[in-house]
Amino acid sequence: MNQSRKKGWIDQHHVKKSPCHNLKMIDQLWHEASNGRFSFSVQNKALSKFRRSIKI
Repeated sequence: MNQSRKKGWIDQHHVKKSPCHNLKMIDQLWHEASNGRFSFSVQNKALSKFRRSIKI
């Protein structure tokens, strides 16, 4: 068993295999629990902003 699975992390394999509604629920719960500071959607917005800033 690899380290990420031992620690309960979600890796690319799990994300690709997860139904969309599960990922949306995880995103919503994460967002709420962190008071809007962390979630998949927050990370996506930050990455998009970064890409625009360096014009990728």
